Amino acid sequence: MTLKILYVNFGTPMPSGATTTIKEVIKMSSHFGMRFNVVDILLDGERGLVETFPEIEDYIGFHITKRIKMRKDSLGKGLWKVYRKIIIDPWIRKYIKETDIVIGYPTSKSVNILYAVPYLEFPLRQFYLRLVRKTNLIDGTVWFLNSLSFYARLRMSNRNICMGGFLKEEMKKIYKVECEEVNPPAGISWQNVEKATPFEDNFDVIHFSRLGFMKGTPEAIEVMKTLKRYGFSRFAIAGPQDLDYSLQKDINGDRSFKYFGEIKDKTFLYSLIKSSKVFLYPTNIDSFGIVVAE
Repeated sequence: MTLKILYVNFGTPMPSGATTTIKEVIKMSSHFGMRFNVVDILLDGERGLVETFPEIEDYIGFHITKRIKMRKDSLGKGLWKVYRKIIIDPWIRKYIKETDIVIGYPTSKSVNILYAVPYLEFPLRQFYLRLVRKTNLIDGTVWFLNSLSFYARLRMSNRNICMGGFLKEEMKKIYKVECEEVNPPAGISWQNVEKATPFEDNFDVIHFSRLGFMKGTPEAIEVMKTLKRYGFSRFAIAGPQDLDYSLQKDINGDRSFKYFGEIKDKTFLYSLIKSSKVFLYPTNIDSFGIVVAE
């Protein structure tokens, strides 16, 4: 018997350990009696999961893309919940009916996969005011309601999966949410690791991840600059930059740093890792971090 899973993706998938993990799970699913189908729900100009990772197309049953004409401003975000209830819910119900498990969309068949603690802090009133100050009244309110809704679903569900034992402990201690843990909470291709060979050009320290404030990139840069006083002189950085972060501003023209951009060739990435003496990862928010496994 094949377990039928519907994965619902919204918008262009962010480069992250979560995206990498779900991509690898889809590719390995047939070995474990699972069959994935994918629905991409996109605004104009966005790329879906299958378009971003065309290599998964051979591993899925059906793939459907639904494009929505909706404003991307605060008003559009505010209207999304109404639109989803009236338009998306009835449309997607026919696919859910023939599915055993749903990932990425709230239904009675949903399994919630947690890669990090929810962005929700107590007391809720102070958290709400912080979001409004950080954005504006509409965006902050929508953000707050989405966080609260997700948290409520987790509390009521007995189908939560936490990526790693540490996250399981944090979810229970802070949020009173129960979940099953997956260990190790990330997947890597051992074939790519074996094919990787060190470069002649070696580095003292490497920092690679999704670059930004969440993953501690500014702190990593500061540590690297400090290490120059102790004889370290060559630093490698790799990964896509978050929209609100500028690596160039933190490096400020320092020639000790070499930025490789987003590396999609894993063999090249693992060769770069093998060419570096120290891995530096002062992350602020993580359950485990796929880069740690790598």
